[in-house]
Amino acid sequence: MDVDAFRKELLGTFEPMDRRLWDLAVEYHQRCEAYDRTVCTGPIVKDGIMPVTHRELALINRHAVVVRRDIAQRAEQMGFTRKELQKAISSAADEA
Repeated sequence: MDVDAFRKELLGTFEPMDRRLWDLAVEYHQRCEAYDRTVCTGPIVKDGIMPVTHRELALINRHAVVVRRDIAQRAEQMGFTRKELQKAISSAADEA
């Protein structure tokens, strides 16, 4: 076994995230934050605007589910799995 093959087997290969998947993940966060800002009355912190009431929290959670469903359908049409999308959404949140 040559050195490169050994290195790949030992360390695995890093596959950069497909740009289309990354763009969907960023869109998810942008759409959710834009809606959150129309509903929430709390302070704006590192992670975005914060809900103050249970009603605000319920509204933004319901909206996030709808957005995620839309994004997931589009991701699946592009050939990505829900697991890959979840990983991208988490990564995009870390970048924000």
